[in-house]
Order: sequence, then structure tokens, then C-alpha cells
Amino acid sequence: MPGPELLQHIESLTFKIKNIDEDAAACASACLESLSVAITQKKPIFGIEPWHKVHKDAPLPQPGEMLLRLKDAAGAALPPYKAIMAFYDNGMAAEIDTVLALCAVQQFRDSDEQQVSVNVSGRSLRDAGFIKTVLPVIEAMKLSATQKIIFEIHESAPSEIMSPRVLDLCRRIGIAFAIDDVGLSLNDIFRLSQFEQIVDFIKLDRKWVMTKPGEKMSLDNLMALVNATLPNAYLVAEGVKSAEHAAELQRHHKNIHYMQGMHLPPREVFAQEWADIKATAA
Repeated sequence: MPGPELLQHIESLTFKIKNIDEDAAACASACLESLSVAITQKKPIFGIEPWHKVHKDAPLPQPGEMLLRLKDAAGAALPPYKAIMAFYDNGMAAEIDTVLALCAVQQFRDSDEQQVSVNVSGRSLRDAGFIKTVLPVIEAMKLSATQKIIFEIHESAPSEIMSPRVLDLCRRIGIAFAIDDVGLSLNDIFRLSQFEQIVDFIKLDRKWVMTKPGEKMSLDNLMALVNATLPNAYLVAEGVKSAEHAAELQRHHKNIHYMQGMHLPPREVFAQEWADIKATAA
């Protein structure tokens, strides 16, 4: 989608946030201003955090999550969570998701990335405006067999279910689905059951990944639930600290397919560290 059309979506949101709480409006306004500048200057809006492949059966060779990386006029980083929740908490989830998904698709199209995941609320996947705006743009890209866009459905709307018609369209144009930040809360358990027919990937919440084997609230318990509920889903461990930590996790849970973490090195470096660890263990 060309910049001017994206800016129209942002302008529409600018008018809407005038009616919300002052603090939320300030966060939302800073976010929209940063987006407008980045779009106008054709600057990247997202950073890529790789999903490092560690299992021979993992289906995608080099996926990565697109994480919002906005800056203010002085070049300082804007905390993304607070800004996005200003929209979500005030009934504008689908509107901001539409803007961010369009920005993500544009950046993906202009990059060398072949597989990316984009965070989307479950409620946006049932919103006519989001569907009619975002899906045609992705369909027009005519993704190749090696390309994939993954919608990471996060915890903001655990009870939302996509319509079969929309799901079928998404599949046909190259969209896959992940459930983000899965743990053992009641909402997480409900999400697993609700998205049983949709999910391709499960993102294991970092706080569970960081637990020790044998602890009462451990990754062992989460893996037991996931394996029983969605045994065919591909698993991504979030919050992994190092290649050594990744190897420890896979020793206990051999069906983890990808490792992700902000402290992990670039793909090539991790791949070499992983290969060295596997060679030493052989």
C-alpha cells in the first residue's frame, strides 16, 4: 500500500484518539507521529528477531518476528507496548493492527527476509476493515513457495475465532498462524482449544521457558498440555538466552523446533554455535 493511503489511516486514528484518556492519547499520538515520519521517510519500522531453527523437521528455514521499533523526534526509542495498549484499551485494536500490518507487509516486501511473523489481535482477524484492507495487499504480493507471512495471535482476545471463509483465504495467499506467549493460565488453555483448527506454530512464553525442570510451575507442565492439545504444531521457545540455553532446553524437550530471544546472536553466529554444541555432544 502506498505511503499516502497509509497516512490516511493514521490521520483517521489521530482524530479518534482525541476522545480518549489524556495519558493514553499522549502515548498513541507519539506512536502515530513516529509512524508517519517513518512512512514518509521510508525508514524501517520493525526489527527482526530470528526464530533459530534447531529441529530437522522445522518447516521454515529462516523465519523471524517483526518487532515494532519506533523512535521519537530526538531518535530515542518509544516503548511499543504502552503505545499499542493505548489503542487496544480504547477500542481501536483493529485500526492500529491494520496500520502496523500494512507497514509490516511493505517492509517485508522491500527486504531480503523470506518468512516473517507479525503480531495481530484475534479481534482484528474478525474485523471486516482489517480483512478487506490487509488481505488483498498480501494476496497481490503473490508470495512464492519459499515465502511465508505468519500472523501471531496474541493474548488480547482469547475467545475470538476466525470464520472458515477468512481462514481459507489466508491459507491460499500464504498466511500461517501462531499463538503467541502461551503459558498455563486459563486464557492460554482456552486459546489452545479455540484455535485448535487454525494454529501452525505455538510460541512458548518466556517465563515458562526460563523455569527449571522439576519446578511445580515448569516448562514440563506446559509442554505436557501443548503436546496433548496440539501435537502437530511447531514449537517456538521465546526468551532463550544463548545457544547453550537452547541446547539445554532441547535436551529436555526434543520437539522444540525454533529458539528465539533478544540476547541470541545473529542467525549465522547462532547456527555455528549450535553446530559446535551438537558436534561436541556427538
